[in-house]
Amino acid sequence: MNIETKFNVGDKVWGVTSDWGEKDIPCSDCHGKGGACIPDTNIFVRCETCSGSGETSKEVHRYYAVEERISDIVIRVDGNGTKMDYGYKKYIHHSTFISISEDEEGAWFEAARLSADDQAGELMPRRQATGG
Repeated sequence: MNIETKFNVGDKVWGVTSDWGEKDIPCSDCHGKGGACIPDTNIFVRCETCSGSGETSKEVHRYYAVEERISDIVIRVDGNGTKMDYGYKKYIHHSTFISISEDEEGAWFEAARLSADDQAGELMPRRQATGG
């Protein structure tokens, strides 16, 4: 059996991937102020939730584009049709692209779209994702 694929093992492509990470957000208890002054005094009471920093963190799904070589292609056929997953290896870890593109701009555009659709998502800044 011969199956046509858009990309082949060894091709260098731009793909969208994601991971989970922490994001600093303004503290919901002190509204980012770190605490509050007691009226008619000079006494500042630190917020117990953020320990006076004005920030807390939440876990977010981070989307970003990476340029990698395809290491494997997995084809699944079921009642819903055919699905093709393109995988890549980074160091000793294996990942699967969420989406794949022939160019960098297309991959970043798709990463931005996915992060906008995800309530717990954010687009990883390009310089952080690429290490530059």
